[in-house]
Amino acid sequence: MPLPFAEIHFALPLSRGYTYRVPDSLDTLAQVGCRALAPLGKRVATGFIVRRTDEIDFAPEKLRDILDVLDATPLFDAPRLELAQWIADYYLCGLGEVLRTMLPPGLEKESHQYVRLTREPAAEELARLENRAPRQAEIVRALMGKEGYKVRYLAKHLHYDGVRSGLQQLTQAGWVEISQQMQEANAQAQKKVFVEITAAGRLALKNEDKKDGKKIEKEKGKKEDDGNGKAIDRKLTAKQWEGLQLLAKRGEMLRALFLKRSGLGGPSLQALAQREFVRLFEREIDRNPYFVSSSSQPAMANKPEMATFVLNAEQAEAVQRVSAALTQQAFEVFLLHGITGSGKTQVYIETIRHALAQGKAAIMLVPEISLTPQAVARFQANFGNLIAVLHSHMSAGERYDAWRRVHRGEARVVIGARSAVFAPVKNLGLIVVDEEHEGSYKQADPAPRYHARDVSIVRAKMSRAVVLLGSATPSIESYTNAQRGKYTLLEMPNRIDNVPLPSVRILDMITWRKTAPDREGIFSRILHEKIGEKLAKQEQIILLQNRRGFAPLIRCVNCGFVRYCDACNMPMTYHKSRFSFNNFNKEDRGKRGNLLRCHYCNAYERAPDACPQCKGLDIIFKGIGTQKVELALKALFPQARVVRMDLDTTRGKLAHDRILRDFGEHKYDILLGTQMIAKGLDFHKVTLVGVVSADTGLLRPDFRAGERTFQLLTQVAGRAGRRNLPGEVIVQTYSPDDVCMVCAREHDFKNFYAHEVREREALRFPPFSRLALVLFRHRDNERIRGIAQDFAALLKKIGGPFRVFGPTPSPLERIQNEFRWQVLIKNDMEKDPSAHQTRATLDRVAQFFHKANRNRRVRMIVDIDPISML
Repeated sequence: MPLPFAEIHFALPLSRGYTYRVPDSLDTLAQVGCRALAPLGKRVATGFIVRRTDEIDFAPEKLRDILDVLDATPLFDAPRLELAQWIADYYLCGLGEVLRTMLPPGLEKESHQYVRLTREPAAEELARLENRAPRQAEIVRALMGKEGYKVRYLAKHLHYDGVRSGLQQLTQAGWVEISQQMQEANAQAQKKVFVEITAAGRLALKNEDKKDGKKIEKEKGKKEDDGNGKAIDRKLTAKQWEGLQLLAKRGEMLRALFLKRSGLGGPSLQALAQREFVRLFEREIDRNPYFVSSSSQPAMANKPEMATFVLNAEQAEAVQRVSAALTQQAFEVFLLHGITGSGKTQVYIETIRHALAQGKAAIMLVPEISLTPQAVARFQANFGNLIAVLHSHMSAGERYDAWRRVHRGEARVVIGARSAVFAPVKNLGLIVVDEEHEGSYKQADPAPRYHARDVSIVRAKMSRAVVLLGSATPSIESYTNAQRGKYTLLEMPNRIDNVPLPSVRILDMITWRKTAPDREGIFSRILHEKIGEKLAKQEQIILLQNRRGFAPLIRCVNCGFVRYCDACNMPMTYHKSRFSFNNFNKEDRGKRGNLLRCHYCNAYERAPDACPQCKGLDIIFKGIGTQKVELALKALFPQARVVRMDLDTTRGKLAHDRILRDFGEHKYDILLGTQMIAKGLDFHKVTLVGVVSADTGLLRPDFRAGERTFQLLTQVAGRAGRRNLPGEVIVQTYSPDDVCMVCAREHDFKNFYAHEVREREALRFPPFSRLALVLFRHRDNERIRGIAQDFAALLKKIGGPFRVFGPTPSPLERIQNEFRWQVLIKNDMEKDPSAHQTRATLDRVAQFFHKANRNRRVRMIVDIDPISML
């Protein structure tokens, strides 16, 4: 039965799709799950076909035709479309936004409006326009000397709500012209030229002799039949003869590699091709930043190696429980609570191996910062080229190639960060979520603002698969689910080979400051002495300071001036250098050093030599960043080899790998960094972990601040003493009696959980409620406050199984020149356990306000199950 219409969803914040006619020429191509080009307003955009139908509620002649279908086969099967619909419904976003997120970046193909001047105006003309229409003159000035801008970019750049109206008037007056231009997808298959020897080439080699290293032309000019009726001229130069010999031994080769190895030039190779001795052809190749090609490791190309690791009793028990669930092919969620160094990774490997043996596929999610080549290499050693890696530090082309390998069924184990949960694996059997407590699993911007751990559980339930959540410090929500019986709890309370946990010492910095001769010093006497002691023994040290830069702010001693970001009203952080001081030189200092940088909008400026307000020269650097700690280490321990690992030193694709590899080879004595050094690292010579300032996260206005601090301290402490050398941990804090410090000292998760869960139950915070945070942003503070007040008032008026708090200014009150107000919704889990009624009411009100304020440049963000209250 013909289905002449298609429902298409675009990657826009809309809750509904649009219906289009399907031309007869595209009928067989327009399959559900494919992308299609279709007109949307005045432009052309890429959308997703989610339904074919023969029923519509309006006249067919009112419909527009789809223009093209971009995929030969569907990108989404029915289970993944079902998952996408669940995400759109749960997180209150557009289905098209979800489908876009489920694909690798760079596949979008759409048209954009571009604007450019028809001519450069004379000064007198511009002055007259300035007097008559100053905002239109501002548009003209922005376009002068430029080839053109996207209209969307121009509106954002000028902060001009009425830019389209202004452009319309300028177009009518002949100042500018607007055109539609198609933007092609920037992630495409990469093709390389290969060369191979032909039958004629082999025959030419067969009939040639080589003597004394020189070519002998035998029977010069004579031609011979190649067996297919073609004559062969057997005359070869010495290099051509050697090149054909190389191809005869190696088979096909990359053209560039062949030219390099053979010493031939391009014209000589072309001559061989014209004589049909070789064949040149193109082939798609996979770009892979982690693995060597299967041709260089053929034994690993198709099947996993057998395990050589012997599990201990705790690991074996965990593997047996998960494997039994895999065998039964029934949905189940396991929470593996294993202390640092207990061998959780080997449990993951063995359970994945079991899934593969059953013909299933597996997804393993890890925090982005843990996705180092060293970590991936361990899985490669077990599963070879069955692995595909997906994360944001890869190029668009690399991610596209990995995604295609999974989609084709060539890769059956996917390792990746948050978005890898959407990988198009065939026959899913297992999803592993390592460090399940990590906040990086929650998407912040743009929509959908999903939590990869929770999406993993829903996807596994839809696929009758198994989920294995792992952590040394489980989230309060996950551990509560285990206590309530929703998850199966597995525990590994001992380290491998019964290696003891490191001793942890909490240092009261208030007491130390009162007696210290250098009250502004970074290191307490005890930490200072311990660092020196470990260096003398040629052992290694990890130091954590969870704040990058040199100092969080600069202050004038004379007048108290502090430089705030003009756009964000937040103190600008002083950066002495972008680089680690080991690799820092004067040239870099001139280009990248001594900057004030806003960590919220990335604005930067040269740090002043004198106070801009009073012209005084006495400027101090308040607070401690990783750069200040690094300089202090250089001064106190000049012989120590220190490497810094933070966002500033790890911007390159494999920068993490280089630093960690060098530290593992003991090219450095001290690894200093932010929270990215706290998880997953295993260096057997590390015997001391120092936390410079443990209070950084504890002071945040967030009910999870204590939980995050406990998790960070426990995780970083676990980096010490992981082999035969005992470990020590020293934590410097101004809150030594806080429960997170006390429990971290004892490695006591269960007591911390008991304390935290009592407080949350009293305040009805998760896991005893579900939250939604609605954030409003606009450049006009009064306008956005009024809109937030109206939103909260309407929610309260409608009512339901929830409470509404606010609106209140966001803790980050102004970012990028936009004021921020927020409304918190807390549901009653006794009346609405799944929060379905709460979300439905919130969705209706949000849709109403979105439509009412669409043209006022008001941004409203609905965050379901937020993990940050900032």
